[in-house]
Amino acid sequence: MLERSYNGNPMQIQKAAGNVHVNHFPIWLALFDETLAQNLEPNIAHAWSTLAHRIGSDLSMGLEPVVRAGAAPPKFI
Repeated sequence: MLERSYNGNPMQIQKAAGNVHVNHFPIWLALFDETLAQNLEPNIAHAWSTLAHRIGSDLSMGLEPVVRAGAAPPKFI
């Protein structure tokens, strides 16, 4: 039986690193999907990919700058 045993806070870790940005996630996920496709059967690769994309989406949303009502959106350089 598989147990969930991770107790960390990945969002807090990503923010604290200071060098993880939203535009990194599509690159990482594409590489992960490629690796899955090369190493696993399609149905297993799909299940892992779905989980990874959900986690990536959640982390990306957490790293997005918050735009407050009436404030101009942030400018990215």
